[in-house]
Amino acid sequence: MAGRRLVIEGASVVTLDPKLGDLPDADILIEDDEIVAVGPDLGVSDAERIDAAGQIAIPGFANTHLHTWQHALRGVCADWTVKDYVRCWRIHLGPMYRPEDMYVGNYSGGLDALNAGVTLVVDYCHNVVTRDHAREALRGLRDSGVRALFGLAYTPVLDHGFAAAPSFEVENPDLPDHDSRIAFAKQLAGEEFSSKDGLVTLAIVPQEIEIARTWEEVVEEFHSARELDAQISLHANQSLTGHRWEDVRKLGRADLLGPDILFVHCSFSADDELKMIADAGASVSVAAETEMQMGMGFPITGKLLELGVAPSLGVDITSNGSGDMFAQMRLALQVGRMLGDQPYYERETMPEDVSLTTRQALEWATVNGAKGAGLGDVTGTLTPGKQADVVLIDGNHFNLIGWDKSDPVGTVVMQANAGNVSTVIVGGNVVKRDGAMVGVDPAEVRRQVEGSAGYVRGWADEHGGILPQPRIELGF
Repeated sequence: MAGRRLVIEGASVVTLDPKLGDLPDADILIEDDEIVAVGPDLGVSDAERIDAAGQIAIPGFANTHLHTWQHALRGVCADWTVKDYVRCWRIHLGPMYRPEDMYVGNYSGGLDALNAGVTLVVDYCHNVVTRDHAREALRGLRDSGVRALFGLAYTPVLDHGFAAAPSFEVENPDLPDHDSRIAFAKQLAGEEFSSKDGLVTLAIVPQEIEIARTWEEVVEEFHSARELDAQISLHANQSLTGHRWEDVRKLGRADLLGPDILFVHCSFSADDELKMIADAGASVSVAAETEMQMGMGFPITGKLLELGVAPSLGVDITSNGSGDMFAQMRLALQVGRMLGDQPYYERETMPEDVSLTTRQALEWATVNGAKGAGLGDVTGTLTPGKQADVVLIDGNHFNLIGWDKSDPVGTVVMQANAGNVSTVIVGGNVVKRDGAMVGVDPAEVRRQVEGSAGYVRGWADEHGGILPQPRIELGF
């Protein structure tokens, strides 16, 4: 029996495949979960049809850093520094989250990503209080339908070591120490990830090196990830504590660097450390919006490119900013251009050209993100043989009327927003069509989110607020 066939017709197709290039009026044929053909007038008559006239087709966005579990408390960090973020989420609120709150955050966060054209999320789940917290977070991602790396963190939630323990009891913690977390990762891998055919795959998140319980634990966590054949993602070199952190250098000295590492931030990295990342074939996720607000230094997209590292982009926390990758592209691009112009200003002259292009920015948000997640052969370009992760951006919307047909990339990066995302396909499955999510009841999602947020806020009201005062003292 023939498989499912779907054809997208008449789109301006930005394949980001250097052999295929941009196609101003073309079709995309999908069979089951795979792209099988891309080109003008494919002449397909025996497939479900999506009319994409006036629309731009791009690969789905890859958000390579997202603490998805925080999604129900959207926007609470709008005026905070990173220290306030740690005080709230890592010390105060995180330990009292219930497994059902983890589910709601990851489920609604996954839907939010899809709605905005993000088909791949690297979830950084660093609030694994109990085994059920992890299992419910994983279930939320799977139920949402997003392609994801589930980043199971070895982060100690109840006894982290850089501040006083919470002043309240958390019932029945069943991951009390490092050994139990290592054992649980192996258990979860066997129970939930024995097959790699699903949309969600396992990643491992080691402790942040500078604030880890011990260096020996970090080393064992890296070895654990590789025994499980899991990608590794790690906050690195993102803070100043009287000195620069040397996370990358420490990993290099221990011979732990490798192409399976997706570093996050690296905003205070020395150039030689970035060169070590490049030489190892590792990658870096830049979270421009959070970094610029929270005192984490300038986004380093331009510097990464200069030193041979392929940057990708992460939203980081929707408890602070939007889940909109269009915003992340523009922020990272424009601050990179600004920093690239600085040498001209120092010579009291003006630049002749921009230092970074919109095509590079779109590649950060798609091609590079897929590679950084270890899925570059699966997704990231509209290439026949890859998974059908496709996004249509509707150029017929009011804010895109008159878009430059000769430069669809410039339109996507500089003019579009998440509201222009009309259709989203993940692994051949249409999850958003004609501007509406498929099979999702917004009222029910809102009920779940408001229920979880209401519980968390109610607890916080009885324990000093979302960000209690006086501020919790930190040991870094």
